[in-house]
Amino acid sequence: MALTRLGDPYSQLKAGQDNFTDCSYLVQRVYRQFGINLPRTAAEQARFSVENDLTVSAVDMVPGDLVFWSYERNGRFMDITHVGIYAGDGKVVDASSTRGQVVYRNLFDWERQVMFGRPHFANGK
Repeated sequence: MALTRLGDPYSQLKAGQDNFTDCSYLVQRVYRQFGINLPRTAAEQARFSVENDLTVSAVDMVPGDLVFWSYERNGRFMDITHVGIYAGDGKVVDASSTRGQVVYRNLFDWERQVMFGRPHFANGK
């Protein structure tokens, strides 16, 4: 499902309007299609994963898992600033602010990855 959003334009302010998205809205939208309601921000999606015991290690990731990054101290949960959907084979789909759109690319910034979630098990799926 995330791959169908490739090329959608990035905008935090317009996320949810037309095809505009940001990283957490992309995750929320994709998961909603599977009947899983996630919070709106990346930090709150991470908190949801932790509070519901839906975290995994990097080596155990499967397609659909979430990757969370922290690029700066921001006072949010674990200082999380970005989220992407793991696509398997070392790839991720994310709404990239620097590229201005939803992209499919190699996992990046390993040293900034702070946690991994598996909320697609939230409903026993």
